[in-house]
Amino acid sequence: MSAITNELGERIEPAYKGNLNAQQQKDLREMWRRLFELFEKNEDVSEDIDRKGGPQAVAAKGGSTPAPKNEKDAGKDIPKDDKAKEEAKKQEELKEMNEFIDKYGGPILRRTMWEFTKMDHPDTSLLRFLRARKWDIDRALAMMAAACKFRLEKDVEGIIYKGEEGLKDVAGFLNQFRRGISYIKGNSDKGEFPVYFIHVARHFTSAQKHEVLQQFVLLAMENARQLTTPPYEKAVVVFDMAGFGLKNMDWQCVLFLVKCLEAYYPESLQRIYVHGAPWIFKGIWQVLQPMLDPVVRDKIKFSSKAGDLADYVPLSKLRKGMGGTMDWEWDYIEPQPGENDIQNDKKSRDKVLAEHKKLTDEFEEVTRKWIQSSSDDDDKDSSYRREVLGKQIRLKVYQMSPFVRAKNVYQRSGILKDDGSFTWEYPQTNGKPQEQTVNDRHCYGALIKWLQEHNEDTLEDSFGHKKLYEVSQDGSIKESYGGSSGGKGGSKGDAGGKKSSKKGAAEGAAAGAAGGAAAAAKGLKKSKSKRSVKVQEKEPEPEPESEQDDDFEDPESEEEPAPKPRRPATKNPARKPSQKAVREPEPEHDDEEDSQQQEQSQSYTGAAVGAVAGVAAGAAGAVAGGLSYLRGGSKTNGDAQQNGHAADRDEDYESVDEEDEEDTGVARPRQGQRQQPRLAAHHYPDEDEEDEEDLDDDQLSAYSDESITPETAIVPDYMQQKISASDCRIDDNDCREDLATVREAMSLFLNSRMREAEELCMEGASTRLYKAEGMALINAVKSIMTFEPQDFETAILCCRHSMKIASFLRKKQGTLNKLMGGGKMGNYRSMSLVQLHAELVHAESQLLKSVLGIMYSGDSMAFVKQAFGLRSAYFHVRELFKFVEQVDAEAEEAEVSGKRSNAIHLDQDFRSGVYLGNAVCSLVLSMLPTKTLKLMEGFGFVGDRKFSLDLFARAGGWSKSKPLPTISADEEGVRRPLCDIAILMYHLWISAYIPVTELDFEFADKVLSWNLVRFPKGIFYLYYSARLYAAQALPEKAIEYFRNAIESQREYKQLHHLCFWDLSLTYLCTCDFARAYECYDVLSRESNWSKAIYQYAKAVMLYETGMDDRAKSATIMRTVGKLVKKVAGRQIPFERFVAMKAKKYVAQQNRLPLPGIEFSYLWHCIGQTPVFLLVENTLTRIDEFIDELESYHNPKSYGTGENEYWSAYCLAFFLRGVALRFVAYPEPQTLVRLPAEDSVGPTEEIQADAIQSFNKVFEHGHRLDEVDRYLVYFAHYELGRLRACMGQDEAAKTEFKKVLSGKPLEAKGKGLIGGGSKANYLLSNMCQVRAHAAMETMRIQRSRSRASFFSGADGSLASQSIASKSTRSNSLASTGRSMTSRATTQSSRSRTSIKSAFDENGYRASPNGNGNGNGRARSGTAGTGRSQGTDYSRRR
Repeated sequence: MSAITNELGERIEPAYKGNLNAQQQKDLREMWRRLFELFEKNEDVSEDIDRKGGPQAVAAKGGSTPAPKNEKDAGKDIPKDDKAKEEAKKQEELKEMNEFIDKYGGPILRRTMWEFTKMDHPDTSLLRFLRARKWDIDRALAMMAAACKFRLEKDVEGIIYKGEEGLKDVAGFLNQFRRGISYIKGNSDKGEFPVYFIHVARHFTSAQKHEVLQQFVLLAMENARQLTTPPYEKAVVVFDMAGFGLKNMDWQCVLFLVKCLEAYYPESLQRIYVHGAPWIFKGIWQVLQPMLDPVVRDKIKFSSKAGDLADYVPLSKLRKGMGGTMDWEWDYIEPQPGENDIQNDKKSRDKVLAEHKKLTDEFEEVTRKWIQSSSDDDDKDSSYRREVLGKQIRLKVYQMSPFVRAKNVYQRSGILKDDGSFTWEYPQTNGKPQEQTVNDRHCYGALIKWLQEHNEDTLEDSFGHKKLYEVSQDGSIKESYGGSSGGKGGSKGDAGGKKSSKKGAAEGAAAGAAGGAAAAAKGLKKSKSKRSVKVQEKEPEPEPESEQDDDFEDPESEEEPAPKPRRPATKNPARKPSQKAVREPEPEHDDEEDSQQQEQSQSYTGAAVGAVAGVAAGAAGAVAGGLSYLRGGSKTNGDAQQNGHAADRDEDYESVDEEDEEDTGVARPRQGQRQQPRLAAHHYPDEDEEDEEDLDDDQLSAYSDESITPETAIVPDYMQQKISASDCRIDDNDCREDLATVREAMSLFLNSRMREAEELCMEGASTRLYKAEGMALINAVKSIMTFEPQDFETAILCCRHSMKIASFLRKKQGTLNKLMGGGKMGNYRSMSLVQLHAELVHAESQLLKSVLGIMYSGDSMAFVKQAFGLRSAYFHVRELFKFVEQVDAEAEEAEVSGKRSNAIHLDQDFRSGVYLGNAVCSLVLSMLPTKTLKLMEGFGFVGDRKFSLDLFARAGGWSKSKPLPTISADEEGVRRPLCDIAILMYHLWISAYIPVTELDFEFADKVLSWNLVRFPKGIFYLYYSARLYAAQALPEKAIEYFRNAIESQREYKQLHHLCFWDLSLTYLCTCDFARAYECYDVLSRESNWSKAIYQYAKAVMLYETGMDDRAKSATIMRTVGKLVKKVAGRQIPFERFVAMKAKKYVAQQNRLPLPGIEFSYLWHCIGQTPVFLLVENTLTRIDEFIDELESYHNPKSYGTGENEYWSAYCLAFFLRGVALRFVAYPEPQTLVRLPAEDSVGPTEEIQADAIQSFNKVFEHGHRLDEVDRYLVYFAHYELGRLRACMGQDEAAKTEFKKVLSGKPLEAKGKGLIGGGSKANYLLSNMCQVRAHAAMETMRIQRSRSRASFFSGADGSLASQSIASKSTRSNSLASTGRSMTSRATTQSSRSRTSIKSAFDENGYRASPNGNGNGNGRARSGTAGTGRSQGTDYSRRR
């Protein structure tokens, strides 16, 4: 047979309804006959089940519905021989069918079959199973029964009824839509197949439980069926494999999806494209093939370029990020409260359902007559009547939809209209959008028109039609009812509907897809690959926000102020968008909620789509598994795979394909997200609003990667073009213009206008040197913030691109010079401005690429390769620095001698770059242990901390003798702000975690103040202001500044994560565990840095808040172990620590001793805690706990026994010793505040008591288990710090050397964790790094004086009066700009204000006895007029 054309002009392929041969017609009739026989079996069983509340109610009570068979065991006993295999499958399927009839009865099978058919013609449904089983009627019937059984057991109808709004509180459910894992965007021109995109890199293995994923997949499948159209109702699926990694693998999901694809939603796929698959994927394709049905397998095609998709996805329907011309991105619309209220009208629902049943009964009655004939020609009346009833049933399903289906995202966005038609818009990069209307031949109006033309009942007098006419909001039903345009009437709708459609087209489309994607996503789990794409279609402005939305704004959902127009949101009455709805297009999840009013042509596509996802998931799993095998389990398989993929492209940059340029990266604001009201704008965790979370929300963070602000990324379109030297050629003036542009972009970036900076660099980045480097830097920042593999991949490619341009512009060195190996300085002298900057950019880009590659590398070979690249870049920047020094020396010599100088003039842009590259390298090397550094020096590397800091200062013209920089903002080099940030990072961030030399808070304060005036809204400077306040033990001001930093921008949510982390630590300084919990809750849902640590911190904070929250704490604590990552095959040390602590917590019947204070110590919070809080809060809690412990005369009677007792005992005394050390010797930069009604005792007593506390740990250290043995080593380190403060340098060195010796220190030590004679304890690296840094600090401090450049002999910040005038005011008063000190800006911070705020509360600066803080006595310990202090000696 050949294809034919039906009366609607649609091409019908053989074996489809309307084009069956005589045998196929006979088989279809026979299947109907057999099906009617099944319907009549065991009617009493069905009646009994219905009396008990239905199959779901019986299953819930443990009744007749058996648990579904484990997918892993499916087909386990099937023989390998093909013939025997098929026969065994058949027998197994028939057995399951008979079991279904025995358990449920025929009537329930009948009802489920009609629920499954939905808008399809009933023959279409049966033909799917017949084709899938090669016209074997027995197997086709068994397959249909299995599909019906599956729907009952999974409660598919219940999922459809609840939809997105009903399932929004299920942990991790909506997050699948929000991340934009998958979506439908458009239909193909040929066959009008919906095109379903699945971005496998956007899925995470821990995002939700498997049961939740199954619900999501099934809803997505059913939703996707609504966006198909007869006669085929199939889908085209595109798996975007860019960025695929281990996180995308989920074998449970793979098996579930493959089973769905083969058995429960057959014949739903037209084509599957595996697009841009990594090389390893193709190598293990054979592993996946056995999992797939041969028919499905034959539909899978591999593609590498956008043109490979052209059969079904032309460039005009493909996003820019994938190589197409469509300027669009997925944008999810949240379910709105009350959008499904019509479902509460049970009376109307029952009436419409009754009308539907009447039609299906009539269809069955006519079919019973029809099956008596052998072909349609023999009984034309019955055939015609069945056709009429099929269309009337489709009409009735449209009318039922609002009562049985919840609204989905396609309806909220206006794509899917009430009449079943849907309109897509495809915004194009050339500004000429394209439009496509689909299903207008089978929509509500078209059905009415057909029935009118054939003088049949249009059902316009039925209750269902009148009710749909009443509730329809888009005008499409009214137009159909008026009969104004027949079949087209329902498809176009009114103007409002069309506008709504436009908006929806952009966003809704994505939703249906999301379902399958979810599936695929889960199977293909990948890191948050959120893609940023540009403006969507033209849409009207959003409606004003409803009152109920006014009180909630997501902290990252505000629209960013962008200079260029963003995609507007459309008016949609169903949506009620918030005013923040007009956000930047970001690839968000599609919400797969079925629409309340639009149960559109429900074809199998969705099912297919979901199933397809399974295929991808399987592929993902296989890839990851194969890679794991190949690499021997080092690092995460997925990451390793991506490393290989990136490496390949890095080797041959010319072969980079369009799909490799997937946009990845930084977060954009999200609209309408309502999950965490306390995270709304102006409702950050430190505010007073209480919004109680139930237990499920806490569990949610354990399993989901819910992101309040999903990540999106810049689309590196410019890397899709091949370039030549002629394309990149510029002259010196062009270079200066580009530098000016990049300088402007830098200013925007540092003032929290990131998106504008990106767009400024994006224009011309394909061929312009500095714009390409600007994009490389931006993407590098993003990758480091997100630590996502796909972001690293994009950043590495950007660096490679800028290196390529630089290589075109570099001066070619002659062959003779190369052979002789000299003449570099002479070569530099002869270079033009462009050539010099090309040398610098090449070195910088190579350096940056190598650093990113080392962070990204998953195996030793990749590490070594990148290390060689780093060495090459390092020596390159060293040579450039020598050249700068030589030029400066010649100029100085000429000036001294008075001779005319022929020295070259080097601009500040070049100088600042040379200084930055050399300083960063030297600073990083200086942080290495002494032995390692000496080894590195043998290879030509040099690490000098003081030299590095001097270079950073030189780039900005900073000096210790002047309050202002000698280089103004107008004269500075383009990299000067980066050097200033490096200064702040060293003094205010690095110094907080390890003891360092060259520390000068006043210098950091001066640099910070000057930059904050230039960039008052800069998140970096607000963040470092908060860090400075925290270092000064002023948590109140630090909290204010962290909040200001969070409020300053909405584009890079990873910067929010950094602020939330430090904000949580600041709360820990004040023992405000409730507020700290809220910060960790944000991080656990949004950030990927360390889910395990965030969950542990959440559990600990809840534990510390009191007994009421300990049940929640226990629930969360049990999730910690599941979230631990491995890097290079090894656990991250602190993640290992929290995992073992969590395990011990469970073993100790949900108890841990002082976990909040322990956590705050490990993250350096105790040193930043005000002294009065240490005395009144921290030490009080510790002493009370020790009192409780000492009340037990027999340690075995405590808790779970002796082990728990001694762990708690040693920890309490360890923390007590640490707290006492900081009471006796606060950090030099802190502003000391005494307790309100008490003074501390003499310093000597506090010292002695602290030493005694540490000795308690040493005394009982042999009793500690492997989890808490670390206390002994950290106690030696802390005792060394105390001895150093007391001026006992030799004793301090002794303690540090004990830690660094690597020998076991616990007396009578138990067996070590890993065995052997060496010390092996948790956090050993952390302890040794601290001890080494402390030793180095002592050595350098004793070798030279560290007087501050602000004051005379006593240069410590703490030595100055709080009331003294801030250096900020002085440093900015004389500038030529209208700069005011930070004291007069939004975040005022002069010391005068501090004095007025704190003097009454006992704030006072701590004196510095010896200039370096080591021997500083405690302020108030003598001469204060208070003879009685707190007694700290009672623990001796």
